[in-house]
Amino acid sequence: MKACEQGHRVLFTTAMGLIASLGKALGENRLDEKLTRLTQPQVLIIDEIGYIPIDRQGANLFFQLVSRRDERGALILTSNQSFGAWGEVFGDPVIASAILDRLLHHSSTINIKGVSNRLREKLKAGLVKPKLAADPGSDRTSACKRREDRRSEGGPTYGSRRNRPIITGRGEFHMTAPGGISGDR
Repeated sequence: MKACEQGHRVLFTTAMGLIASLGKALGENRLDEKLTRLTQPQVLIIDEIGYIPIDRQGANLFFQLVSRRDERGALILTSNQSFGAWGEVFGDPVIASAILDRLLHHSSTINIKGVSNRLREKLKAGLVKPKLAADPGSDRTSACKRREDRRSEGGPTYGSRRNRPIITGRGEFHMTAPGGISGDR
């Protein structure tokens, strides 16, 4: 939202929506046109990588997008999977490695662990058992508390270069670009 408010061209999509769109373009012989359009936004946000496994064709299409955008614009990814699991997510450890190589080259990675904000109120009300609401091995504090902590500490700046991707876990992202971009997912 902050990027949009500051006049940056931003595109938000889910990983599966993106893969479906690229697959459709491939089938219609318009892949190059679609990839060109996806390199135009200053910020491309791809949500939910790893929630559903990606087939080999989807992994190849995703690799082409990441390669095409490399060093050309900010890319923000959210995933509930560690990088070590991306070989399974993309169905091929070689493709996953190539994708990660490009993504991590000039990136800032933010790992956020903890209880889902969607389940927090249900947990407080006793409607969900703590074991079901928590991520494995998690103990995340609330987003508000994290923001307060950062403000009191002067706050970190992520991604000082315009083209640096930000890879996040679930939760919030922060990045700085010309004109400054920061916000909560």
